[in-house]
Amino acid sequence: MVKEMKFEPKRNKSSLEVTTINKSSAEQRKGRAGRTQAGKCFRLYSEEEYASMEDQSVPEILRVHLGQAVLKLMNLGIENITEFEFVESPPLDSIELALEALKSLGAIANGQLTELGHKIARVAVEPRLAKVIFDGIDQGVGAEALALAAIATVSGSVFFRMGSEEDKQLADNRKVGFCHNGGDLLTLLEVYRQYLKQPKGKRNKWAFDNSLNAKSLRLTDETIKELNLTLKRELCISVPDAFGEDESADLKLQRILLSCYATNLCVFTGHEKAGYKVVSFNHCVQLHPSSSLRFLGATPQFIVFEQLLKTSRDFVINATPVDETWLREMISEGAVKYDLEELMSTVLKEVVLPCSPDLITLALGGFRRRKLDEVEETVSKSCDDSLVVLEKDVAQGQVKIFVPVSQTARAVSVLEGLLEESRKILRSEEREEQHKEECQGSGEVKELLMPHMFRTVTIGEIDDGYAVPAVLDYLKSFGDIVKHHFKEQDGKIRVFATFKNYESAVKAVKGSSVTSLVNGKVKPRHSISDGTRTYVSQFKSWQTWQTWQTWQSPIAYDKSSSGQFHDEQIFMGGLDPETSEDDVKSAIEERLPAVKVKKVFIHRTAEFDTTDETLTSQKISLQERLGVFATEGQYSVYLGKPKPTNFEGYAHLTFQDSEEGQAAVRGLNGSNISGIGVVTLHPNLSTTLLCTRNVFTVIEDELEEIIKELGRTFGTKLVIKVNNQRQDMRVAIEIRSDCIEPFICATTILTETLNGDNIDCKISEDLEILLTNPVKDVLQAIQKDTGAVINQDWKNQVVRVHGSEANREAAKRAINKFVDDSITSNSHPWQIQLRGPNKPRGLLKALFKRFGVNLQGLQDIRGVQKIHVEFRGHVLKIQSSDEAQETINRYVEECCKTLPQESPLLHSDDQSQLTCGICLCDVDGTAADVYRLACCGHAYDKSCVIQQLKSPNFPLKCVTERCEELLVWRDLQNLLNESERKRLAFSALDEYVRGNPEIVKYCPTADCGMVYRVSTDGTRYSCGACLAEICTSCHVQWHNGLTCAMFRSDKQDGKLREWMTEDPRNRKKLSQLQDTN
Repeated sequence: MVKEMKFEPKRNKSSLEVTTINKSSAEQRKGRAGRTQAGKCFRLYSEEEYASMEDQSVPEILRVHLGQAVLKLMNLGIENITEFEFVESPPLDSIELALEALKSLGAIANGQLTELGHKIARVAVEPRLAKVIFDGIDQGVGAEALALAAIATVSGSVFFRMGSEEDKQLADNRKVGFCHNGGDLLTLLEVYRQYLKQPKGKRNKWAFDNSLNAKSLRLTDETIKELNLTLKRELCISVPDAFGEDESADLKLQRILLSCYATNLCVFTGHEKAGYKVVSFNHCVQLHPSSSLRFLGATPQFIVFEQLLKTSRDFVINATPVDETWLREMISEGAVKYDLEELMSTVLKEVVLPCSPDLITLALGGFRRRKLDEVEETVSKSCDDSLVVLEKDVAQGQVKIFVPVSQTARAVSVLEGLLEESRKILRSEEREEQHKEECQGSGEVKELLMPHMFRTVTIGEIDDGYAVPAVLDYLKSFGDIVKHHFKEQDGKIRVFATFKNYESAVKAVKGSSVTSLVNGKVKPRHSISDGTRTYVSQFKSWQTWQTWQTWQSPIAYDKSSSGQFHDEQIFMGGLDPETSEDDVKSAIEERLPAVKVKKVFIHRTAEFDTTDETLTSQKISLQERLGVFATEGQYSVYLGKPKPTNFEGYAHLTFQDSEEGQAAVRGLNGSNISGIGVVTLHPNLSTTLLCTRNVFTVIEDELEEIIKELGRTFGTKLVIKVNNQRQDMRVAIEIRSDCIEPFICATTILTETLNGDNIDCKISEDLEILLTNPVKDVLQAIQKDTGAVINQDWKNQVVRVHGSEANREAAKRAINKFVDDSITSNSHPWQIQLRGPNKPRGLLKALFKRFGVNLQGLQDIRGVQKIHVEFRGHVLKIQSSDEAQETINRYVEECCKTLPQESPLLHSDDQSQLTCGICLCDVDGTAADVYRLACCGHAYDKSCVIQQLKSPNFPLKCVTERCEELLVWRDLQNLLNESERKRLAFSALDEYVRGNPEIVKYCPTADCGMVYRVSTDGTRYSCGACLAEICTSCHVQWHNGLTCAMFRSDKQDGKLREWMTEDPRNRKKLSQLQDTN
């Protein structure tokens, strides 16, 4: 890669672009590998990239601005430049633009060089810098102008920033002291002024101590001498060597730079992301990160620049701020042709929309800007492609939209429409609680689901991604779908869809059993989520049996050993056709404990094909036997077709009720099924544990040792596979087993290892500091020192420490020391924003000037442990006590008062004071105890809304005037802990039972809180709490063997007998009916 100056005639834009070299340069560089002896050249790019390179470099005259070349030709007497025969003729547009640029500088008039033009042609610098020199001489600041032009030629290498991060931070600190409010060129001039004040013998050391390039400063000295000599010999102009005492010299230079670079005028768009708009070609650019204006935190409304650097983004180099009054004067004098009112109309207006953090995250995405940029582009297109910037402030619960004044209403309307789509998603969120009641966000119970009921179905595995919409359309034909998502693995897609009610889900499952859909059937998915993981109640098993064609006796051969050096072979004949390898192995080892069987082979009849009719018959037989243990429709059977060489059939069984699945395994294992034979059932237990790649890196050795130990303990009963090639940059650990004990043991041990050591921050207020953003830097430093990985888990309010045992212990000791130091010193991390509406420009420089390059004066304050400057965000990060915090804040306020206050560049709507809708008291929008409702965004005092939820009146809704928005499930998650949500669920369930006695009832057992659905067919309900069995129609203990009608009849007969015994004389039973006629 190489930086080249390029000029675009169509846009009249010169830019310094980072581009690839050409083939000629590549070959020339290859020659450097063999200067002294034969060498090898390794190119760090592909052959395709080499082939795409230009063969030769483009002649400079074809790719740069022609201002200086045209000036030299005209000085030689060539008047008609357009007809001049160049060796490589540049485009006519480039020549005409060069002539126009020289005319704007006053170097050309009526096709001839002016007196100024002749002067500029004699000076070996770029024409605009040459004009700076002559204008400076005319205004009495010739020495300063000459030095400014000279140092501008080496501007990119004056400040030295190399080495470690600490060295770079120190270099940035030192640079702040030189930064000038007049911009980058005046900052360079200030550096040169300070350089001249040093004794000649100490200038190099002074430059090194201030992170400056002494060679560039010496080159500036030489350039000034050359320019002075040229002015004296060619033009008889003498410029004093020493700088003058004129205090207004810097302002004069700024105005001169404006007049010379007026074509490079930029106006601030109103937002840092959009940066500045170049007026001449209507393009947005950014201040370069090295600009002194960035270090000062300044965003002047107007600037001019010297060069444009084009990389992945466009940056302006050597920017100079412009006062609006200077621009107005130049417009009134006719020096520039700009409409100031039109320029200001492009400045963005800030509009603030109140939003909850949940709505912001859902509509605009999380930390990454990808989704925010997509919304930004949508709003921009709807506003006639106007410049639009979106900004989200999760802490204050605001979405800020920056848009031209003329497009404000349209932009707000489009954004509100997009937010409303996300509100619909929040409103549709529901939760299945432990009772399996389906709760809405308003706290009301929508539907009661019994253990066998479900709303979510799954379909897989789909090979073609384009078939997914067709699958969803098919499912929608059975009922409304409230949400859906996909999972992709190994190139196949699995679809999960949640219906609005249970009936629709059942229709989808039954409908797919008779209709072919893509590659799979619709299966129910029972799940109850606790917010962090999902428990699936399905029970899976696989079943095997021996296949044969004739009833011939097989012959078994096994290879066993009773000692290390003694091998024996055993041949067995006349075995039962249903005998398996495991039967032979277990029989031998049971009778001969000292013998370990290595391998068993049973020779059977010749291979044969299993017909489809046989498979169908076997499936029917298997389903008939399964019907004894499982409810119809609550299990599925997949019968695999054996290959001709296989002597074992297999089937996969899935049960929605795990108890039914276990009963089937116990009841059918070893039984003989018609058409199949003796079957063997094995539970299929599997799970997948996930962890991030950086965590896996530090625990990989420990995991490997644990997996080996588990393998030695359980052998083939346990299978563990590690997959670290996933596209989502996470590592998956798959655990499979046929036995419960090894599965539970492996899952428990590996889960504990992946979770690492947890520091529970909920148990103490002192530990809550570990979850704050300012502590991130502390934890990262500990992580770097100890080699452990430390993660802040805000959701569960714990800090997780991963790594080897030694590294974890070292990290925990460091964390404990940090917390102890914070407690004993009353120290805590906090930060000051040095740039904002109430912070004047140059505040950071004022702090460095008052307290030293490293802010040593602030660090010496009692109670201060650490101070760090983040230049990019202009943030001062501090670790100190409360007393020191007050002192530092006071010093910052004092520095603010010494600096001139500036009016804000942005126009924003006034924001009214926030008022809690419950207690009607004013609340601070930035306070931690303020909560915005997820959907409507209205602000409340957090304690007020929590109290409202603890004494609920259903449905739960916003009480702000003229707002009837219901609370959503996300509000309950944010405001209540798990136990409080359970209490709210019980209250909602009680409200639902009392309001719907014909649908649900409580279990009749005293003090039992379980509920069941009322039915008319008298099904049996087994209470999971008290284990009572209840008739869902009679609402009494289950009357086993009797129908509801028989039970009620028997119950009536009992009441009749009781009535007769009360008065036996007058209440008698007739022995037989008599005809009175």
